[in-house]
Amino acid sequence: MNIIPWRFRHALLIIAAVAALVAAGCGGGANAPYPVRGTVFLDGEPATELAGGTVMFTSIELKKSAHGEIKADGTYTLGSASANDGAIPGKYEVTVSPPETSRQSERVKSKSAIKATAFIQPKNLEVTVERQSNDVPIHLKRKK
Repeated sequence: MNIIPWRFRHALLIIAAVAALVAAGCGGGANAPYPVRGTVFLDGEPATELAGGTVMFTSIELKKSAHGEIKADGTYTLGSASANDGAIPGKYEVTVSPPETSRQSERVKSKSAIKATAFIQPKNLEVTVERQSNDVPIHLKRKK
């Protein structure tokens, strides 16, 4: 009779250990996103003309990405699993996309707003997301 309770306790201990390992692997650590925000600059000024555009962080190494919309003041906040949750730590390639044509038609069009969508991104713009709150400015130049 004492054998059954011992085996039962042993099985429970193994199940508890496995559950703890699974929870540790899924609940955070390397897979937890950290806040990422910043400002997109166009010729040294906040890129207000790019409002509605997108900032995309892509990591081939991590097989992850995060994106955020450029706001009216040129700032952005990244989200990966959910809006504004940040990005998983690691190295990312950064791209900026101008607002969609349909979004541009919603805004008041001006010559400066139309020209602002023609910009040069630095090639191979890479950033590293750290295990902390990250402020990542992005500097672009207008095409001439």
